[in-house]
Amino acid sequence: MCVLIFFSFRIILLYFCFKFSAIWINFVALVVLIALCCFGGLVIYTKYVDCHPVYTGRIKSPDQLLPLFVMDTLGSFKGLPGLFVAGIFSGALRYIQEAGIELKKYISAHIQKTGKERECI
Repeated sequence: MCVLIFFSFRIILLYFCFKFSAIWINFVALVVLIALCCFGGLVIYTKYVDCHPVYTGRIKSPDQLLPLFVMDTLGSFKGLPGLFVAGIFSGALRYIQEAGIELKKYISAHIQKTGKERECI
């Protein structure tokens, strides 16, 4: 009886250890991502501390600071600014694709299908 309790306790403990290790790995990855974003913001700040591009008229909104920084620093290398824009564009498309899939699931769950199946989207 004691051996059975020990093994069941050990299995439960291993289950929770694996579950919590995944949470800690995600937490560490989130902290690293936030630190990289803050570091990138500090680098952009140090480059444009003397003349702010919005006030000088080079860009129209603060959202354009990162693309301007990429063009200023990597503009001399052929293809790298385009690779940067392609990465941002593919990330945005992936987000829109996932949202469309979720919307299709939500709509198809709430539409009653009569007789033949109809396409809702």
